[in-house]
Amino acid sequence: MATDDELRAQQHEAERAETAPWTDYPPTPRWYPPSVGLGAAAMTAAFTLLDGAAWKVAVIASLVVIELGFLAWYRRYRGTMPTGLLGSMHSEIAAAARRFLGWLVAIAAVVVAAALLAPGWLAPVLALLAVTPLVTHYETTYAAAAAATRARLT
Repeated sequence: MATDDELRAQQHEAERAETAPWTDYPPTPRWYPPSVGLGAAAMTAAFTLLDGAAWKVAVIASLVVIELGFLAWYRRYRGTMPTGLLGSMHSEIAAAARRFLGWLVAIAAVVVAAALLAPGWLAPVLALLAVTPLVTHYETTYAAAAAATRARLT
């Protein structure tokens, strides 16, 4: 029969293994935040600046294929990819992700408002100038949350 200490150690090890996909990963490349910002600007430009359904569909489909290619590369780069929603993350990481998603929704609202009310070029510029620093900040915040989780579980 296992002792309380053995059970706690097993539970601790199980929790550490559960969080590994969220906390044990190589650093994100430096080009990632500006690429996400450019992708957001390109997608916004496709919706706001392109005329003709065929062009829009072709450009949007191309951008989606590029994103899927990036995700496939990133999964190989990391060796794994966490799955699940915010509820499957540890609290430190989930808090960072919730803040990121909140800011992303706010940015999307501003970009949509600009697309509807301002000259067509403004919305893609806003997307680039808002998404790039947001992703940069999130990468830093996520790394700190992952480090805190690793430290707590070590």
